[in-house]
Amino acid sequence: MLLDENVSPAIVRPLSDAGHDVYHVRDRGLTGQPDHVIWRRAIDESRVLVTINALDFVRLGEREELHGGLITFSLRLDAGRAASVHPARDRAIRRRPRAGSGFDESMARHP
Repeated sequence: MLLDENVSPAIVRPLSDAGHDVYHVRDRGLTGQPDHVIWRRAIDESRVLVTINALDFVRLGEREELHGGLITFSLRLDAGRAASVHPARDRAIRRRPRAGSGFDESMARHP
């Protein structure tokens, strides 16, 4: 994963500790770069981009036939709802098969 600069770099360590290959844009020297530069890096490194900037990155994603993926979050969650979302997300991340396992994620259905 590649975390956009609007996503806290504090989540890099917990995701890395859980076995995920994740970097923040600041780790790649991309802080302050335009969205298209960040998107291109995510594509070049075959990474899922994580951002709260859905509008711009969805537009960029629509221009590509193939990319690593895009995860967007809304800032409109209140604290109670956000707390209820994170455990479900964490369970989904832990269940996700590792790359090269032969599991075809496009066929998976998520609850």
